[in-house]
Amino acid sequence: MAGIKGDVGLLRTTVDAYRDNLRRLKSWQARIELTRLTRKSVLPRESRATIDFSYDRSRDSTTWHWSPDESAPNPGPPGSPLDPITGVRSKELGGSAHIGLIPRRSESEPRVAQVFPEGQLKPGLGAEEFDPLLFFTNQQEIGAMLDHYIEVADGARVNHTSVRRERDVVILDVDTPKRLTRFEFDLTKSGNLTFFLSDAKDTQGRLGEWRCEYAHIAGVWVPDKVTRHRLNRGTREEMDITYRWLENKVNVPVAAEAFSLERLGARPGDIVADNRAGVEFTYGDVGPEARNHQALWFIAANTAIIVVLALLSWWSRRRRVRA
Repeated sequence: MAGIKGDVGLLRTTVDAYRDNLRRLKSWQARIELTRLTRKSVLPRESRATIDFSYDRSRDSTTWHWSPDESAPNPGPPGSPLDPITGVRSKELGGSAHIGLIPRRSESEPRVAQVFPEGQLKPGLGAEEFDPLLFFTNQQEIGAMLDHYIEVADGARVNHTSVRRERDVVILDVDTPKRLTRFEFDLTKSGNLTFFLSDAKDTQGRLGEWRCEYAHIAGVWVPDKVTRHRLNRGTREEMDITYRWLENKVNVPVAAEAFSLERLGARPGDIVADNRAGVEFTYGDVGPEARNHQALWFIAANTAIIVVLALLSWWSRRRRVRA
């Protein structure tokens, strides 16, 4: 018989509880300690960072501050400063912005703030485009994914898929000849994803594991600790990433100023590259409005010159024809 094996109704129960929990999340503010441990053969390397973020659902806005410590890899040249990264994404801004991501050669070199239109950068859990809601999902569209499996539950394309319940945990397996993918959702934690596995079934394949622990705060289940493990069996490279919440505030009002461009903390002399309007200016010197006016004046002046020259050429040709 084609289709998903097991009680598909468990998926509907899960997705309804999952969405109900997210609807109760109005705002979220937290401080996270990030630890990253990488190993290739027997050479481990550890780095740490602190992430502060604020999220407001009514404004559809997020701001974050990413502070790497001295153990973090420096993308710049030797001796260059390792800057913290501050970002903001909001509807009012019409996109997202961050400062500190582009390496500097020295402390005297200005930082670069970049502003991007909405949708240009893909949300993730990195410093460039941080989205804390992805902690709920292991960076997957959980609601849409479960809706899809419910919709195609009787189709032949999901023959390798099964769903079952073990106590309060709903387990969704996609077990193909080449890969096992497993999702575990805890109904006691409002159907949230607590474990994810992706395991390639060959000696050179990749293994990925994701685990999330939750805390119940202000009537909402929110992540309190997330661990990720990745293994490349072919190269023997391993990576363990741990996000541990040091502070966790739910549904505490966030000031509107938290999501403004001023939140980036640009200093006079810093460069601002606004990709929304295609302008670049020095912060504290010539503002974007002035630069736009300069550009418009230059275009208008050149257009006028071209029109005058065209009229003179037309008038000259007409005189020659009459002569």
